[in-house]
Parts: sequence; C-alpha cells; structure tokens
Amino acid sequence: MRKELRIVGYGGQGVVTLSMLIVTTATLQLNKYATQTDAYGPQSRGGDVWAEVVIDDEEPIDYPKVIMPDYLIALSQSAATVFGRDIKPNGIIIIDPTTVKKPPVKKDAKLYEVPVQKVAMDEFNAPVVANVILLAAFLRISGLLPLDAARNVVKTSVPPKAVEMNMRAFDRGIKLAEEVLGLGSTPGG
Repeated sequence: MRKELRIVGYGGQGVVTLSMLIVTTATLQLNKYATQTDAYGPQSRGGDVWAEVVIDDEEPIDYPKVIMPDYLIALSQSAATVFGRDIKPNGIIIIDPTTVKKPPVKKDAKLYEVPVQKVAMDEFNAPVVANVILLAAFLRISGLLPLDAARNVVKTSVPPKAVEMNMRAFDRGIKLAEEVLGLGSTPGG
C-alpha cells in the first residue's frame, strides 16, 4: 500500500537527512519500494526546505511525488501554516512546538507535539541529533516502519565516534513518542 510523507521546515533542521534515513530504512532494510524528493527555497540555511517520501510495499512507485500525504512533519511555523491542511483524512501531523507556535487545525487528523529540538539541546547539547530523535519518534507514533530497521540505518549512517550519542538520541525519541502517546515503553519496536 502506498504511503506518503511530507517533511517541511527551514534549512539546517535536518529535513532532507530525516527523509533520507526513512527512505534508506524502507529500501535497504525492508526491501520496499521508495522514493525521496526534496526542494529548497533560495537560502540554504534558514530558508524553506521540504522533502517528500513515498513508500509502497506492494508495487513499484509510478509517481514519485506526494499527492496527498498520510503524514506531515512540520518544523517551522510557515511550513505548518502552508502545509497543515494538506493531509489525508485521519492522517498524522507531527510538529515541534519549539518552532511551531500555532499548530495546523485539521479536524480529521491526529496532531502530535514532539519537542525534538528542545530535547536535542537540553539533553544532548547537540542540535544535530534532533533528526534522529524525530526519526524514532515519528516511527513510534506512525508505525510506518519497524524501529529496529531504522536503528540499523542510523548506526551505519553516522560517523563511528557519533554512534553512541545517536543511539541514545534514537532511544530518547522512542520514549518521547511514548510520552506524547501516553504509553508505557515497549521493548524492541
């Protein structure tokens, strides 16, 4: 079944990296069909950036762009405002309340506020791990891909000296999602 994800924010937040981690998990770890596209505003840092991921576990993807996302991750206020209503009924919207103060309003979507950037700074003193925290949180909330497969991709995608911190960030993302969902921890993912 085709699933579509749009990740939007501004340059420097790891939007494209997050999309690449998701598509790599789908293709290399799980042998699913997947595509990733991205676009930038005129500025490389601080300008608008968005990435789209399409995953299908049944057939090759005939059109690589998102038509109507099942999932939206919004990391900036302007992105949340522009893209917040463009989601399938019963879709999932994840925002970071650190940078999105007015969440999008879509009656038939589930909205989750996940403060990944605050956690990355307060607990890791490393904003670069925010996308790993968000990867784990998104997958725990959505169930789109298995957590263990994504953990393997993170392990092989970061420099060896950063593996330990990124594994802690990944685990923190799972716990953060469970806090947002009001759940207890579940082992293994």
